Amino acid sequence: MPEKFKQSKRGGPRKGAGRPKGAPCKRDVVLQTAANAVIERCGETLDPVEAMREVADWAVRMWREHRTAEWAELAVEWQGKVAPYIRPRLAAIEANINVNVSIFERIERARGRIAIAA
Repeated sequence: MPEKFKQSKRGGPRKGAGRPKGAPCKRDVVLQTAANAVIERCGETLDPVEAMREVADWAVRMWREHRTAEWAELAVEWQGKVAPYIRPRLAAIEANINVNVSIFERIERARGRIAIAA
């Protein structure tokens, strides 16, 4: 007869505990719901940028309604994804400024501009 071990009532794996394998997480379910709503509303004329914008706006509306960190994270993520298609990036410009100009040269340049204007 096999020996029986006394099981502790604390810790250790339990049968049926935890999320089942292959089950979608809450975030995937939310995104699938949003995507389905956008596709149904847009129908055949589905523009990918407009779809992303719709999902971003939907996530912001949900955040305003529920005020949870998950919705805030989702809203920021989708706003970041759609931003490059809506707003151009700011480009750095190169300025060639000579700061070693004496005050006398500045005065002479100003007199030359005044003479041209007169």
